[in-house]
Amino acid sequence: MNEPSDVPIGEVPISEVLIDVLDAVLYLDKKQIVEAAGVRLHPSETHLLVCAVRGMSFVEIARQFGITKGAVSQTVSRLAGKGIVVVDKDRSRKNTATVRLTPLGESLYAQITALRARLGADLDSFLDGYSPAEVATVARFAADLRTFVRGSLTAMSTSIGGTR
Repeated sequence: MNEPSDVPIGEVPISEVLIDVLDAVLYLDKKQIVEAAGVRLHPSETHLLVCAVRGMSFVEIARQFGITKGAVSQTVSRLAGKGIVVVDKDRSRKNTATVRLTPLGESLYAQITALRARLGADLDSFLDGYSPAEVATVARFAADLRTFVRGSLTAMSTSIGGTR
């Protein structure tokens, strides 16, 4: 089968190209294991850690990734068990907690931040070949695609076989 890059533009539906891009990003990410002091962070832990450090609530993180609050809580518990975070529960508000990094967590977070910065720089370099108007169109499309993926695809994935 031809890869989308082998076929002239317009002969492959854009949806097929986008699915290939999403698959490539997904599988690239699965290879990104961050490690420090013998402790490994898997991609799901990495994504959740970035969101928690940004101050997102467990409910907000669950919505972002289309998972349950319980799954977020389990992942945070795993991070705490690995010595990466400390969870401070708000006794006055039963379902509220904040996440703080331990020194090991700080080290891992620094690696994650460096990886994301390098990827950002690579993407910026890639986009240098496009005009400002083209970049603006790509930015608008990417923002719309993010909304679509977080909404429609997440809802669809939780009801496979169901109707939309």
